[in-house]
Parts: sequence; structure tokens; C-alpha cells
Amino acid sequence: MGSFVTHLYYVEEKPIAGAEWAPIAGTNSPEEAEYTLKKYESLHNGKLYRIRETFGEYAADAPAPVELTHAMVIRIGEPAMLEQLAEESAELAHAALRLAKIERGENPSDVERKDAEKALQEEFSDVISCTRALDLAEDEDLIRRKIQEFIRRWEKYNAEN
Repeated sequence: MGSFVTHLYYVEEKPIAGAEWAPIAGTNSPEEAEYTLKKYESLHNGKLYRIRETFGEYAADAPAPVELTHAMVIRIGEPAMLEQLAEESAELAHAALRLAKIERGENPSDVERKDAEKALQEEFSDVISCTRALDLAEDEDLIRRKIQEFIRRWEKYNAEN
């Protein structure tokens, strides 16, 4: 079922001359679309890439984000998607460390706080995209147990100190 799209950017690929353009990612952020485009172009795989911008249209045939992420797995394979998840997770960790450094103010940073926050959100979104593509779902019971375990450890530490 389609939805009303006020402003959407598709990153599309064309594998060979004469082939149809196919969407591989969709976002409502031009910066994210440009970032994704550059990532794909850096693969140097002979494919053509472009950004297609849509305005205020009813996109009945627009692929949902989940469909796009599943298309990524089909195109690159599950092992490559797992590698992508690892790469994006490392980038998320780096972005979190950079923001922590800025918040502490202990070491100078060449990045402004707002840019560091934006990078953290972007890398988090990349990780979520990969987990969705791999059909990894949140396990609410496991998350709850982990939080309870953390609270117990924290209470024990506070009682001892």
C-alpha cells in the first residue's frame, strides 16, 4: 500500500547500459541521499548511480524502507550485508566516542557538537537499516533483562563505594 510522500529522495542504480533505474535506498533527507550516493559510487563497480527527488506525490508504487533494505541483501548477499552491519556498527561506536569526548570537554575536538550529534544519528540509522535488511528484530525480553542486570550492577557498585 502506498503513502503520500511530501518529499523523498531515492538513490537509484543502473547496473548496465539500457537497464532500468532501480531504487536501492530512500530517505527524506537530501544530505543522507548524497551520503548514500557517494558510498555506492565509491564501490567503483561500473554501475551508474543517481538521486531522484520526488515532491508531493502519491507514491503507490514507492518501495517501503523495509523493501529497500531487503533489496540490498538480495543485491549484495547476506555475508556482505553482515560486513556492512559490522562497518556501520564501528562507525556508530566512533561517532558515540566522538560525542562523549565533546561532552566531557577533556580533549579538543575538530567537530562541532551539532555535527557530532548529527553523525551519531546518521550512523545509528545506518545500523538500523542493516539490522532491518537482515531481519534482526528487537527482543524486548532480552532488553528488559539486560537493563535489570545493569541496574543490579550499578546498585551493587554504589553500595560498595
